[in-house]
Amino acid sequence: METLYDRPDDQRTRHQAAGGLLPIERAEDAVLEKASLVQAKRGQILFKEGGPEKRTIYVLPGTVELRKDGDVVETIAAGSDAARNPLSPLLPREHTAVAAGVAEVVIIDTEILDSILT
Repeated sequence: METLYDRPDDQRTRHQAAGGLLPIERAEDAVLEKASLVQAKRGQILFKEGGPEKRTIYVLPGTVELRKDGDVVETIAAGSDAARNPLSPLLPREHTAVAAGVAEVVIIDTEILDSILT
């Protein structure tokens, strides 16, 4: 996946991307420092079913398919109610997430996010 915003001067862009999605009143600096805004190409796998990655992922522009045993079980489009929640948040992952087209996603370190929310 191509990282779109990975320079310190892109903090404002990260804040705008993540701020509306995080279930907290303001996006904390610690979260934003570890957040990555990435662009996935159609068919690109964001994570695999059974994977242990501790990353919280939200869909921004675009659409992502959640697959279980290879079958599409849910399609999540940016701006939908489902997109307000992270993709397949339980670990190990219950689904494989695949970009259905070009999609931008914000990826946040789950441990840092959890420490702020708890």
